[in-house]
Amino acid sequence: MYPSLSRRIVFMSAASMAAPFLLPSTNAQISFGEIPIGVGGIAPDGTIAGGVDYQAYRLTKGSDPVALPPLPGKTRTTASAISNDGSVIVGASGNETNIVIEAVRWTSNTVMGLGNPGGMNTDAVGVSGDGSIVAGSMLGPPGGGGEAFRWTQTTGIVGLGHLPGRTASNASDISNDGSTIVGSSSGGSSFPIHSLEAFRWTAQTGMVGLGHFSGGNTSVANAVSGDGSVITGSADMGGLNKAFRWTASGGMVGLGDSGSAESDGLAISADGSIIVGSTYIPDFGNIGGFMWTSSTGFRDFSGVLSDLGIKIFATELIPYAISPDGRYIAGSGFFAGEGRAQWLLDRGPQGFSPVPEASTYGAASAVLIALAVIRGRYRRGLRSRPCGEA
Repeated sequence: MYPSLSRRIVFMSAASMAAPFLLPSTNAQISFGEIPIGVGGIAPDGTIAGGVDYQAYRLTKGSDPVALPPLPGKTRTTASAISNDGSVIVGASGNETNIVIEAVRWTSNTVMGLGNPGGMNTDAVGVSGDGSIVAGSMLGPPGGGGEAFRWTQTTGIVGLGHLPGRTASNASDISNDGSTIVGSSSGGSSFPIHSLEAFRWTAQTGMVGLGHFSGGNTSVANAVSGDGSVITGSADMGGLNKAFRWTASGGMVGLGDSGSAESDGLAISADGSIIVGSTYIPDFGNIGGFMWTSSTGFRDFSGVLSDLGIKIFATELIPYAISPDGRYIAGSGFFAGEGRAQWLLDRGPQGFSPVPEASTYGAASAVLIALAVIRGRYRRGLRSRPCGEA
Protein backbone atom coordinates (compact mmCIF):
# COMPACT_ATOMS: atom_id res chain seq x y z
CA MET A 1 0.00 0.00 0.00
CA TYR A 2 0.93 3.66 -0.15
CA PRO A 3 2.96 4.62 2.94
CA SER A 4 0.74 7.67 3.33
CA LEU A 5 -2.29 5.38 3.88
CA SER A 6 -1.70 4.75 7.56
CA ARG A 7 -3.85 2.30 9.52
CA ARG A 8 -4.47 4.96 12.14
CA ILE A 9 -8.13 5.92 12.10
CA VAL A 10 -7.46 9.63 11.79
CA PHE A 11 -8.56 12.13 9.19
CA MET A 12 -5.62 14.35 8.33
CA SER A 13 -5.51 17.45 6.16
CA ALA A 14 -4.62 16.74 2.55
CA ALA A 15 -2.69 20.00 2.44
CA SER A 16 -0.58 18.99 5.46
CA MET A 17 0.92 15.98 3.64
CA ALA A 18 0.47 14.06 6.91
CA ALA A 19 -0.28 10.35 7.11
CA PRO A 20 -4.00 9.84 6.46
CA PHE A 21 -6.29 6.95 7.23
CA LEU A 22 -6.75 3.52 5.73
CA LEU A 23 -10.15 1.88 5.92
CA PRO A 24 -10.03 -1.81 5.01
CA SER A 25 -13.14 -3.57 3.79
CA THR A 26 -14.19 -7.06 4.67
CA ASN A 27 -12.13 -8.20 1.69
CA ALA A 28 -8.44 -7.85 2.58
CA GLN A 29 -7.61 -6.87 -1.02
CA ILE A 30 -9.90 -3.83 -0.93
CA SER A 31 -9.10 -0.56 0.84
CA PHE A 32 -10.37 3.01 1.00
CA GLY A 33 -8.23 5.80 2.43
CA GLU A 34 -7.21 9.41 2.36
CA ILE A 35 -4.33 10.52 0.16
CA PRO A 36 -2.40 13.76 0.55
CA ILE A 37 -2.92 15.10 -2.99
CA GLY A 38 -5.73 15.69 -5.43
CA VAL A 39 -5.54 13.30 -8.36
CA GLY A 40 -5.05 14.22 -12.01
CA GLY A 41 -4.43 10.70 -13.26
CA ILE A 42 -3.85 7.11 -12.07
CA ALA A 43 -1.64 4.55 -13.80
CA PRO A 44 -2.61 0.84 -13.85
CA ASP A 45 -0.11 0.08 -11.06
CA GLY A 46 -1.66 2.77 -8.84
CA THR A 47 0.97 5.46 -9.41
CA ILE A 48 -0.73 8.84 -9.08
CA ALA A 49 -0.10 12.19 -10.74
CA GLY A 50 -1.67 15.07 -8.86
CA GLY A 51 -0.99 17.96 -6.58
CA VAL A 52 -1.97 20.27 -3.76
CA ASP A 53 -1.43 23.96 -3.06
CA TYR A 54 -0.13 24.66 -6.57
CA GLN A 55 2.52 21.93 -6.42
CA ALA A 56 2.43 18.82 -8.61
CA TYR A 57 3.55 15.42 -7.28
CA ARG A 58 4.11 11.84 -8.31
CA LEU A 59 2.89 9.36 -5.68
CA THR A 60 3.87 5.71 -5.98
CA LYS A 61 3.35 2.70 -3.75
CA GLY A 62 6.16 2.30 -1.28
CA SER A 63 7.32 5.93 -1.60
CA ASP A 64 6.48 9.36 -0.29
CA PRO A 65 5.09 11.96 -2.73
CA VAL A 66 7.81 13.35 -5.01
CA ALA A 67 7.49 17.02 -5.99
CA LEU A 68 7.68 17.73 -9.72
CA PRO A 69 9.85 20.75 -10.54
CA PRO A 70 8.47 23.88 -12.23
CA LEU A 71 9.89 25.38 -15.40
CA PRO A 72 12.81 27.79 -14.92
CA GLY A 73 11.55 31.15 -13.69
CA LYS A 74 8.21 29.71 -12.57
CA THR A 75 7.02 28.61 -9.15
CA ARG A 76 3.74 26.71 -9.58
CA THR A 77 2.86 23.38 -11.14
CA THR A 78 -0.19 21.21 -11.83
CA ALA A 79 -0.39 17.58 -12.94
CA SER A 80 -3.33 16.42 -15.07
CA ALA A 81 -2.49 12.99 -16.51
CA ILE A 82 -0.01 10.11 -16.34
CA SER A 83 1.25 7.49 -18.81
CA ASN A 84 0.51 3.80 -18.34
CA ASP A 85 3.91 2.99 -16.83
CA GLY A 86 3.90 6.12 -14.65
CA SER A 87 7.08 7.51 -16.22
CA VAL A 88 5.47 10.51 -17.98
CA ILE A 89 3.25 13.12 -16.35
CA VAL A 90 1.78 16.18 -18.04
CA GLY A 91 0.30 19.40 -16.72
CA ALA A 92 1.31 23.06 -16.58
CA SER A 93 3.71 25.45 -14.88
CA GLY A 94 3.14 29.09 -14.05
CA ASN A 95 3.57 31.79 -11.44
CA GLU A 96 1.37 33.24 -8.72
CA THR A 97 0.11 35.90 -11.10
CA ASN A 98 -0.81 33.17 -13.66
CA ILE A 99 1.01 35.14 -16.36
CA VAL A 100 2.38 32.94 -19.16
CA ILE A 101 1.28 29.46 -18.15
CA GLU A 102 3.04 26.76 -20.16
CA ALA A 103 2.10 23.13 -20.74
CA VAL A 104 4.75 20.76 -19.43
CA ARG A 105 5.81 17.12 -19.69
CA TRP A 106 7.76 15.44 -16.88
CA THR A 107 9.94 12.37 -17.36
CA SER A 108 11.42 11.16 -14.08
CA ASN A 109 11.98 14.53 -12.38
CA THR A 110 12.95 16.41 -15.53
CA VAL A 111 10.51 19.02 -16.79
CA MET A 112 10.13 20.13 -20.41
CA GLY A 113 7.96 23.01 -21.57
CA LEU A 114 5.79 22.34 -24.61
CA GLY A 115 5.75 25.95 -25.75
CA ASN A 116 3.51 29.02 -25.95
CA PRO A 117 2.63 29.50 -29.65
CA GLY A 118 1.76 33.11 -30.41
CA GLY A 119 2.37 33.97 -26.77
CA MET A 120 -0.77 32.06 -25.72
CA ASN A 121 -0.97 30.26 -22.39
CA THR A 122 -0.95 26.49 -22.79
CA ASP A 123 -2.14 23.65 -20.56
CA ALA A 124 -1.66 19.89 -21.02
CA VAL A 125 -4.66 17.79 -19.93
CA GLY A 126 -4.03 14.31 -21.32
CA VAL A 127 -1.25 11.94 -22.40
CA SER A 128 -1.19 8.76 -24.46
CA GLY A 129 -0.45 5.44 -22.78
CA ASP A 130 3.19 5.43 -23.88
CA GLY A 131 3.65 9.10 -22.94
CA SER A 132 4.62 10.26 -26.44
CA ILE A 133 1.50 12.25 -27.39
CA VAL A 134 -0.04 15.06 -25.36
CA ALA A 135 -3.42 16.78 -25.59
CA GLY A 136 -4.11 20.22 -24.24
CA SER A 137 -5.35 23.71 -24.97
CA MET A 138 -3.93 27.03 -26.05
CA LEU A 139 -5.71 29.58 -23.89
CA GLY A 140 -6.44 33.11 -25.04
CA PRO A 141 -7.20 36.13 -22.85
CA PRO A 142 -10.50 36.15 -20.92
CA GLY A 143 -13.32 36.14 -23.46
CA GLY A 144 -10.81 35.58 -26.26
CA GLY A 145 -11.36 31.85 -26.74
CA GLY A 146 -8.72 29.19 -27.18
CA GLU A 147 -7.83 26.14 -29.24
CA ALA A 148 -7.32 22.46 -28.44
CA PHE A 149 -3.96 21.04 -29.45
CA ARG A 150 -2.06 17.80 -30.00
CA TRP A 151 1.68 17.63 -29.24
CA THR A 152 4.42 15.21 -30.25
CA GLN A 153 8.18 15.54 -30.02
CA THR A 154 8.32 15.77 -33.83
CA THR A 155 5.49 18.21 -34.54
CA GLY A 156 5.38 20.29 -31.40
CA ILE A 157 2.02 21.90 -30.59
CA VAL A 158 -0.48 21.62 -33.46
CA GLY A 159 -3.87 23.31 -33.11
CA LEU A 160 -6.97 21.21 -33.81
CA GLY A 161 -9.25 24.07 -34.85
CA HIS A 162 -12.88 24.25 -33.76
CA LEU A 163 -16.29 23.06 -34.84
CA PRO A 164 -17.92 24.77 -37.86
CA GLY A 165 -19.31 28.17 -36.91
CA ARG A 166 -17.56 28.10 -33.55
CA THR A 167 -14.61 30.25 -32.53
CA ALA A 168 -12.87 28.26 -29.79
CA SER A 169 -12.16 24.75 -28.53
CA ASN A 170 -10.69 23.14 -25.43
CA ALA A 171 -9.37 19.59 -25.01
CA SER A 172 -10.10 17.44 -21.98
CA ASP A 173 -8.68 13.96 -22.66
CA ILE A 174 -6.83 11.73 -25.14
CA SER A 175 -7.13 8.03 -25.96
CA ASN A 176 -4.52 5.47 -24.96
CA ASP A 177 -3.02 5.32 -28.48
CA GLY A 178 -3.13 9.09 -28.91
CA SER A 179 -5.37 8.92 -31.97
CA THR A 180 -8.49 10.47 -30.41
CA ILE A 181 -8.89 13.72 -28.49
CA VAL A 182 -12.11 14.93 -26.90
CA GLY A 183 -13.30 18.23 -25.47
CA SER A 184 -15.75 21.00 -26.24
CA SER A 185 -16.09 23.82 -28.76
CA SER A 186 -17.69 27.19 -28.01
CA GLY A 187 -18.42 30.66 -29.34
CA GLY A 188 -19.95 31.63 -32.66
CA SER A 189 -22.47 34.38 -33.32
CA SER A 190 -25.12 31.95 -34.57
CA PHE A 191 -25.18 30.00 -31.31
CA PRO A 192 -26.77 30.88 -27.96
CA ILE A 193 -24.50 32.65 -25.48
CA HIS A 194 -22.50 30.21 -23.36
CA SER A 195 -23.48 27.24 -25.52
CA LEU A 196 -20.94 24.42 -25.95
CA GLU A 197 -20.75 21.29 -28.04
CA ALA A 198 -18.72 18.21 -27.18
CA PHE A 199 -16.30 17.08 -29.87
CA ARG A 200 -14.24 14.07 -30.92
CA TRP A 201 -11.10 14.64 -32.98
CA THR A 202 -9.10 12.14 -35.02
CA ALA A 203 -6.56 12.71 -37.79
CA GLN A 204 -8.92 11.01 -40.24
CA THR A 205 -12.11 12.91 -39.42
CA GLY A 206 -10.86 16.15 -37.91
CA MET A 207 -13.07 17.68 -35.21
CA VAL A 208 -16.61 16.26 -35.21
CA GLY A 209 -19.39 17.47 -32.91
CA LEU A 210 -21.22 14.94 -30.75
CA GLY A 211 -24.43 16.96 -30.72
CA HIS A 212 -26.81 17.61 -27.85
CA PHE A 213 -29.76 16.01 -26.13
CA SER A 214 -33.06 17.01 -27.69
CA GLY A 215 -33.87 20.62 -26.85
CA GLY A 216 -30.46 21.30 -25.29
CA ASN A 217 -27.67 23.56 -26.50
CA THR A 218 -24.77 22.53 -24.26
CA SER A 219 -22.64 19.39 -24.17
CA VAL A 220 -19.14 18.78 -22.85
CA ALA A 221 -16.88 15.73 -23.30
CA ASN A 222 -14.69 15.06 -20.28
CA ALA A 223 -13.07 11.67 -20.89
CA VAL A 224 -12.51 9.03 -23.56
CA SER A 225 -11.90 5.28 -23.49
CA GLY A 226 -8.57 3.72 -24.39
CA ASP A 227 -9.42 3.07 -28.03
CA GLY A 228 -11.33 6.35 -28.47
CA SER A 229 -14.68 4.68 -29.10
CA VAL A 230 -16.53 5.63 -25.89
CA ILE A 231 -16.84 9.16 -24.48
CA THR A 232 -18.40 10.54 -21.33
CA GLY A 233 -19.33 14.01 -20.15
CA SER A 234 -22.55 15.95 -19.59
CA ALA A 235 -25.18 17.64 -21.70
CA ASP A 236 -28.21 19.84 -21.11
CA MET A 237 -31.48 17.91 -20.91
CA GLY A 238 -34.59 19.88 -20.04
CA GLY A 239 -32.59 22.50 -18.20
CA LEU A 240 -30.53 19.98 -16.20
CA ASN A 241 -27.04 18.76 -17.00
CA LYS A 242 -27.02 14.98 -17.42
CA ALA A 243 -24.09 12.58 -17.65
CA PHE A 244 -23.86 10.75 -20.96
CA ARG A 245 -22.06 7.88 -22.67
CA TRP A 246 -21.39 8.34 -26.37
CA THR A 247 -20.55 5.72 -29.01
CA ALA A 248 -20.57 6.00 -32.79
CA SER A 249 -23.39 3.47 -33.07
CA GLY A 250 -25.58 4.71 -30.23
CA GLY A 251 -24.82 8.40 -30.13
CA MET A 252 -25.28 10.32 -26.89
CA VAL A 253 -27.17 8.27 -24.28
CA GLY A 254 -28.00 9.42 -20.73
CA LEU A 255 -26.69 7.24 -17.92
CA GLY A 256 -30.03 7.02 -16.17
CA ASP A 257 -29.76 9.14 -13.02
CA SER A 258 -32.90 10.35 -11.24
CA GLY A 259 -34.99 12.95 -13.05
CA SER A 260 -34.48 15.71 -10.46
CA ALA A 261 -30.69 15.41 -10.28
CA GLU A 262 -27.89 16.75 -12.41
CA SER A 263 -24.87 14.59 -13.16
CA ASP A 264 -21.55 14.77 -14.94
CA GLY A 265 -19.41 11.90 -16.25
CA LEU A 266 -15.86 12.80 -15.21
CA ALA A 267 -13.73 9.71 -15.88
CA ILE A 268 -13.93 6.42 -17.78
CA SER A 269 -12.11 3.09 -17.75
CA ALA A 270 -10.02 2.06 -20.75
CA ASP A 271 -12.65 -0.36 -22.04
CA GLY A 272 -15.50 2.14 -21.56
CA SER A 273 -17.41 -0.16 -19.20
CA ILE A 274 -17.03 1.99 -16.05
CA ILE A 275 -17.85 5.68 -15.69
CA VAL A 276 -17.61 7.75 -12.50
CA GLY A 277 -18.67 11.30 -11.84
CA SER A 278 -20.65 13.81 -9.79
CA THR A 279 -24.31 14.37 -8.97
CA TYR A 280 -26.16 17.46 -7.83
CA ILE A 281 -29.76 18.10 -6.79
CA PRO A 282 -30.42 21.82 -7.39
CA ASP A 283 -33.53 22.09 -5.21
CA PHE A 284 -31.71 20.82 -2.13
CA GLY A 285 -28.07 21.62 -2.90
CA ASN A 286 -27.13 17.96 -2.38
CA ILE A 287 -23.84 16.97 -3.99
CA GLY A 288 -22.56 13.45 -4.40
CA GLY A 289 -21.09 10.98 -6.83
CA PHE A 290 -21.98 7.98 -8.93
CA MET A 291 -20.57 4.95 -10.68
CA TRP A 292 -22.08 3.56 -13.88
CA THR A 293 -21.15 0.17 -15.24
CA SER A 294 -22.46 -1.76 -18.20
CA SER A 295 -23.75 -4.44 -15.84
CA THR A 296 -25.18 -2.43 -12.90
CA GLY A 297 -26.18 0.86 -14.52
CA PHE A 298 -26.19 4.14 -12.59
CA ARG A 299 -25.54 3.85 -8.84
CA ASP A 300 -24.88 6.24 -5.98
CA PHE A 301 -21.21 5.96 -5.07
CA SER A 302 -21.84 5.53 -1.34
CA GLY A 303 -23.84 2.43 -2.27
CA VAL A 304 -20.91 1.15 -4.30
CA LEU A 305 -18.64 1.48 -1.25
CA SER A 306 -21.20 -0.31 0.88
CA ASP A 307 -21.28 -3.22 -1.57
CA LEU A 308 -17.50 -3.47 -1.23
CA GLY A 309 -17.82 -3.89 2.54
CA ILE A 310 -16.74 -0.32 3.28
CA LYS A 311 -19.02 1.42 5.75
CA ILE A 312 -18.24 5.06 6.36
CA PHE A 313 -20.29 8.15 7.14
CA ALA A 314 -19.22 10.95 4.83
CA THR A 315 -20.90 13.47 2.58
CA GLU A 316 -20.26 14.61 -0.96
CA LEU A 317 -18.27 11.54 -2.00
CA ILE A 318 -17.35 12.46 -5.57
CA PRO A 319 -15.22 10.07 -7.66
CA TYR A 320 -13.41 11.99 -10.40
CA ALA A 321 -10.52 9.78 -11.58
CA ILE A 322 -10.10 6.10 -12.46
CA SER A 323 -7.19 3.93 -13.54
CA PRO A 324 -7.41 2.40 -17.03
CA ASP A 325 -8.28 -1.05 -15.66
CA GLY A 326 -10.83 0.35 -13.19
CA ARG A 327 -9.02 -1.00 -10.13
CA TYR A 328 -8.23 2.40 -8.59
CA ILE A 329 -10.77 5.22 -8.19
CA ALA A 330 -9.96 8.60 -6.65
CA GLY A 331 -12.18 11.39 -5.45
CA SER A 332 -13.01 13.85 -2.70
CA GLY A 333 -15.47 14.06 0.18
CA PHE A 334 -16.35 15.64 3.52
CA PHE A 335 -15.33 13.60 6.57
CA ALA A 336 -15.92 13.99 10.29
CA GLY A 337 -13.44 16.27 11.99
CA GLU A 338 -11.59 16.82 8.74
CA GLY A 339 -13.69 18.64 6.20
CA ARG A 340 -12.90 18.01 2.56
CA ALA A 341 -10.21 15.43 1.87
CA GLN A 342 -9.00 13.45 -1.13
CA TRP A 343 -9.35 9.66 -1.10
CA LEU A 344 -8.31 6.57 -3.03
CA LEU A 345 -10.29 3.35 -3.43
CA ASP A 346 -8.36 0.20 -4.31
CA ARG A 347 -10.90 -2.37 -5.49
CA GLY A 348 -8.28 -5.10 -5.51
CA PRO A 349 -7.02 -7.14 -8.45
CA GLN A 350 -10.31 -8.98 -8.80
CA GLY A 351 -12.53 -5.90 -8.79
CA PHE A 352 -15.88 -6.14 -7.02
CA SER A 353 -16.46 -9.01 -4.61
CA PRO A 354 -19.57 -10.50 -2.98
CA VAL A 355 -20.86 -8.47 -0.03
CA PRO A 356 -20.61 -10.18 3.39
CA GLU A 357 -23.06 -9.68 6.22
CA ALA A 358 -22.87 -6.40 8.16
CA SER A 359 -21.82 -8.23 11.32
CA THR A 360 -18.46 -9.08 9.76
CA TYR A 361 -17.33 -5.48 9.28
CA GLY A 362 -13.93 -4.85 10.85
CA ALA A 363 -13.22 -2.78 13.95
CA ALA A 364 -11.82 0.06 11.88
CA SER A 365 -15.12 0.36 10.06
CA ALA A 366 -17.02 0.42 13.33
CA VAL A 367 -14.93 3.31 14.61
CA LEU A 368 -15.60 5.38 11.52
CA ILE A 369 -19.30 4.63 11.53
CA ALA A 370 -19.46 6.25 14.95
CA LEU A 371 -18.01 9.53 13.68
CA ALA A 372 -20.40 12.39 13.07
CA VAL A 373 -21.07 13.60 9.55
CA ILE A 374 -19.82 17.01 8.61
CA ARG A 375 -22.02 18.77 6.12
CA GLY A 376 -20.34 21.26 3.84
CA ARG A 377 -21.09 23.38 0.88
CA TYR A 378 -19.11 22.59 -2.23
CA ARG A 379 -19.26 24.91 -5.17
CA ARG A 380 -19.77 23.37 -8.52
CA GLY A 381 -17.18 23.27 -11.25
CA LEU A 382 -16.16 19.64 -10.77
CA ARG A 383 -14.45 19.40 -14.12
CA SER A 384 -11.49 21.14 -12.47
CA ARG A 385 -10.03 18.26 -10.55
CA PRO A 386 -8.63 19.24 -7.16
CA CYS A 387 -4.94 18.93 -7.99
CA GLY A 388 -3.89 22.57 -7.64
CA GLU A 389 -3.71 25.37 -10.13
CA ALA A 390 -0.83 26.78 -12.09
